[in-house]
Amino acid sequence: MSKVEGVFSSSSRPIGVRVVEPIMSTLTPYTVELLAQDLRCLMQMRVADLHDLNEWNQAARVVQDRLALSGTTLPHLSETVWHYLIDADTRLKDLQYATMQTERMRLLLELMDRGVLPDEKL
Repeated sequence: MSKVEGVFSSSSRPIGVRVVEPIMSTLTPYTVELLAQDLRCLMQMRVADLHDLNEWNQAARVVQDRLALSGTTLPHLSETVWHYLIDADTRLKDLQYATMQTERMRLLLELMDRGVLPDEKL
C-alpha cells in the first residue's frame, strides 16, 4: 500500500510527500478533526510548478482515500472540500481562483474548529 510522510505525519522534514507511512489504519476513524488537520497540511504545501503540483495531488489523493474509507464516519462534505481536493491545477494557473478557494477553505476550517461541518458550498 502507498505510504506518505510529511503532509500527514509528525515529521521533521519540510511539508511534502514522501513514501513511508500507511495511509490510514482501518481501526482509526477519520474524524472532522483529522480531516481539518489534513486540509491544513495541504494548504501549507507550496505549489509553484508541475513537480509541486504532482506532490500536492498525491497528498490530496490520500485525503480522498481517507474520505472514501471513512464511510459514515463523516457526514456529507461541502463542495468546497471536494473542489479544493481536485482543483490544484486550476489554482496554479489562476491566481484569482486560488485566492477565492483559499479564503473559502480558511472559512471552512474556522467552522470545523467550532465543530461545524457544513454540507453546502460556502
